[in-house]
Amino acid sequence: MIIGDLKSSLEAHEQRKKKKKQEGLEEALQTKMTIKEDKVMYAQYNLRRRRGRRGHSYDRSSGNNNEEKRQTN
Repeated sequence: MIIGDLKSSLEAHEQRKKKKKQEGLEEALQTKMTIKEDKVMYAQYNLRRRRGRRGHSYDRSSGNNNEEKRQTN
């Protein structure tokens, strides 16, 4: 093998390694963004659920609903 061929082969190999490393980094960043987006969506979902229950007639502290309380009073 001629020195020029060896040099070209080594450069090509280094470029492939850099490309693989870059692809791995991009994939990791994409995964991190997806996880972050999922957490935001989950938090928003839970917030909507809590807000929707504010007017609910169920009393968590006693386990009875307000209708049963009215009947006993």
